[in-house]
Amino acid sequence: MKKIFFVFFLTLYSCISFASHITGGEMIYEYIGPGSEPNTKKFTITLKLFRDEHTTGAPMPPSVFIGIFDNDTNTPFPVSNAPEKSFTVPLSNENAVTINPFPPCVNNTPELDYNVGLYSLTIELPDNAAGYTAAYQTCCRVIPLNNVFTTNGTGGTGSTYTCVIPPFIDTSPSFASSIDLICFNREFTLNFRATDIDGDSLAYSFIEAYNGGRATNASNIDPEAPPYNSVTYINGFTSASPLGNAATINPETGIITGIAPAAGKYVVSVRVRSFKNRKYVGEHRKDFIINVGDCDVAGATLNANPVMCSGYSVTFSNDNPSSLNKTFFWDFGDPKSGALNTSTSAIPTHQFSDTGVFVYKLIVNQGQACPDTASQIVKVYPGFTPGFTSVGQCKNTPISFTDTTKSRFGIVNSWAWDFGDRQRTDDTSHQKNPSYIFNPSDDYTVQLTVTDSKGCIGTVPVSVAIKDKPDFTITNDTLICTIDTLQLTASGTGTFLWTPAYAINNQTISSPLVSPDIPTKYHVDFADNYGCKGSDSVFVDVKNFVTLNAGNDTSICATDAILLTPVSDALQYKWSPSNSLNNDTFKNPTATPLSNTAYTVIASIGKCNSTDVINVRSTPYPSANAGIDSSICL
Repeated sequence: MKKIFFVFFLTLYSCISFASHITGGEMIYEYIGPGSEPNTKKFTITLKLFRDEHTTGAPMPPSVFIGIFDNDTNTPFPVSNAPEKSFTVPLSNENAVTINPFPPCVNNTPELDYNVGLYSLTIELPDNAAGYTAAYQTCCRVIPLNNVFTTNGTGGTGSTYTCVIPPFIDTSPSFASSIDLICFNREFTLNFRATDIDGDSLAYSFIEAYNGGRATNASNIDPEAPPYNSVTYINGFTSASPLGNAATINPETGIITGIAPAAGKYVVSVRVRSFKNRKYVGEHRKDFIINVGDCDVAGATLNANPVMCSGYSVTFSNDNPSSLNKTFFWDFGDPKSGALNTSTSAIPTHQFSDTGVFVYKLIVNQGQACPDTASQIVKVYPGFTPGFTSVGQCKNTPISFTDTTKSRFGIVNSWAWDFGDRQRTDDTSHQKNPSYIFNPSDDYTVQLTVTDSKGCIGTVPVSVAIKDKPDFTITNDTLICTIDTLQLTASGTGTFLWTPAYAINNQTISSPLVSPDIPTKYHVDFADNYGCKGSDSVFVDVKNFVTLNAGNDTSICATDAILLTPVSDALQYKWSPSNSLNNDTFKNPTATPLSNTAYTVIASIGKCNSTDVINVRSTPYPSANAGIDSSICL
């Protein structure tokens, strides 16, 4: 009854806004020793809740509900002498979170003021095979969040803080509780380092943050049993890049560094995995809402390890665009370039004197307020040209890809292919010259990312058309004379099979000779070297003789033109005389005779031909005489 009254009191006290001040948490466990009963172990489970003291809402919760679940059965571990499914754990201590020192020369400095509340539960757990899971769930993260979807009130995205206690003696790692200043679009460092009193080896990575389960508008609920669901990431952020692609976590130290995203609030969840003598022990999480301030910090920030592979000219810039950066001094580390080795430009371009590795330096505000210095290396190895070719064109057949990358100073040493197949997720390869089977037919953008031993990297996208059948062509429909032989032609590299086997010298070559005596349609089946198949046909009409009628004799006026229109089934024509024709090999040439002319045409089908003549009479234009001029009376 007391627990029921307590929940009612907290709901009236805080309701929707209760958890919006909670900015993060973690749950740790510590092995105390053997339990008072046989085959039991004593642990202290501690929940850390972090509160932003600059937000409105309720103070740190006076107590929380922590559920413990037997991983063998996924059922709640019973609360002694009570029907409840979770333990009511009071706030045992609340301390200010350490704020790490700010860098000098910060404009618009945000106020950072956080407290951490500790809720500790000591409990004896019977030995089992899979261990136990402890959890606390709450509703309503702060609004708005830049990287996680959330809503105000009922249904808002909450939080789950949990730990897994293994079935053997162990104490979990514990994350540092300090906080760092982070300014938007500026270089930053964020400490997520953990310590382990057992001396286990630790490995860090980003991991998805859990939502609040069924916690919607009240602070204290009986937590659900695992598994727990992830929050929904938005705006291009993911659990693996909660602060954007320019921020990374060191897997050995847990230190997050990089360039901060836009000002706002970001959910960051980090997992630390522990190993004892190289054997996996377990994992632990911390979930925290990072505040990226709308502040400005002077400094020099240089791109890490750039490699120039296209030429000797390199343009440099300071990745810190602070308005507090007033002057710039660059040393390019290239003494052979003489006086050109330094520059005071904000964005200089330097032509390096040779290939190699150069250490360059930037000093901002030299001899003034807020100075800063950064050094970095630049590798200059021009002559790196990525590329590839492909052979094959049909769906459901292997398409071969060949890397053609050239590296003048290095050795090509890695290949990452993305075949652009939207139907599959395994459309990648790291072979130098792979093959891939596409289906269905479509245009695919195949992308190769390649590197060399000098650090050069390049990406080449190429559109590859995948078809239902191969591209190949054969002779157009034609005709021959019975005494002739015709060569059929099919293009393509592969195998051919011509049918029928009538009057053909070879059925399996691309260009066989045929000499049919009757009209015949020849079919060809083609298969390229990758199994791509297609077929086509050509109709060969056969003639015993050539039909020809040059047309009726006719007359024209001198200097006029006439179109000759013989009726014939021939394939070739030869007219004579040719001096008054626009073309003596056209079937229908234009004639402009100045005198009577007999045009002879020879019409041919192969070796067969016929001859005919058409006479064109050329008559002068008649003279006109209208008579002499005359007059009449009005």
